[in-house]
Amino acid sequence: MNPLTEVGANLGAYERSIVRAAAELDVMSLMRDRADIEARAAGFLSPDQHRNLALDLFQRMPTGSELLMQEMQRADALAREAAGLHGRSISELAVEAASLHQRWEEAFRLPSAMETARLYQEQVDALQGQSMLFHDKPGQIMAAMTSMTRPWLNDPMLDHSVLGMMEMQTIGAVLRHSDPFGADIGDLLRPALGDWREVVMPTVDVLMDPVARTALYYDKGYSPDLTAFPRGAFVEGMHHAGLDLDSSEDLDDDEADADETLEASFARNRSTFDQLQRFEVALRRFIDERMTEAFGPDWCITQAPEGTSDNWRQKQATDAKATGAIKPLIEFADFTDYRAIIEKKQNWKTVFAPVFNRSTDIQESFQRLYPVRIATMHARMITQDDEMLLTVETRRILRAIRKA
Repeated sequence: MNPLTEVGANLGAYERSIVRAAAELDVMSLMRDRADIEARAAGFLSPDQHRNLALDLFQRMPTGSELLMQEMQRADALAREAAGLHGRSISELAVEAASLHQRWEEAFRLPSAMETARLYQEQVDALQGQSMLFHDKPGQIMAAMTSMTRPWLNDPMLDHSVLGMMEMQTIGAVLRHSDPFGADIGDLLRPALGDWREVVMPTVDVLMDPVARTALYYDKGYSPDLTAFPRGAFVEGMHHAGLDLDSSEDLDDDEADADETLEASFARNRSTFDQLQRFEVALRRFIDERMTEAFGPDWCITQAPEGTSDNWRQKQATDAKATGAIKPLIEFADFTDYRAIIEKKQNWKTVFAPVFNRSTDIQESFQRLYPVRIATMHARMITQDDEMLLTVETRRILRAIRKA
């Protein structure tokens, strides 16, 4: 059982999000820039911003930092004064959550290779005919599981731990050895990542809340077993699956090194922002190159969805006034524009169908990416569920692009 359930029932949504941060993230690794936090704490903030700052401080808090604890307590006092919060302080919740996080990690152990092989086979036998996900490369999946060096098995959740690790390794095997948008790949991934073909997407405010965002994932059928591991085991498992939490290896050398300024920007941001930025740069370049080949250099005007090019021109004019440079129109495309360009009937038939095969599959990929992109671009907490969806779908799209 997820340890959040032990304390979450008596806490409000704000407090639950804080406890979830400790249960799902390594809080020791989140502190990057104390000066930035101090500057934000010193300014005038709205009540909602005070609440967000308090949560942000908690997420970044390294134990043993007296100064940061003082800043966190100050933010907590500001939040309570501005927003009327009652009950336990952020500091008290931080201590409880840190203890909860430690108990969560201590509940896991590293099984022997022989035990892992037995547990794997038992799951395969139990799932025979029930799931399409485990048909591919079973020898590789078991080899990856037996090579784990970090504790990943939780005895009270034994079946869930084994199933989650199997799902993770199988997803990696499917993406490595198959056409990433082959005819049956969407059906293979859906039992683990959820069915996103028909989604009424919540508002941006809802998607910025990690608790509400996670609830959306589970509602769509996403498997919580995929990420129910301590941080070290999750990272190692993703590595064995070929899903390292850094997408740079999926970019060609000229894409990764073409713009040194952009690379410097990547280096200043957290890994999820870095991964998403690299992905969008590669996708934007691919779209521009293929659309130019098919429709000529003016495709941004002739082939963009209705109203899109006008919006890009307005952004281009504003940017030109500020910088004195006129950038290509495609540079002003938003994330939602990429999907609209790809799905436009003539563009799809001429350019993108040979790459992505079925429009419903690429639509589903963008649907899975949208919530985590909202959270990332608004500097909100990123969970392991977010990382899983982001890594799988960016890798999937990038590999389809490289194969084209």
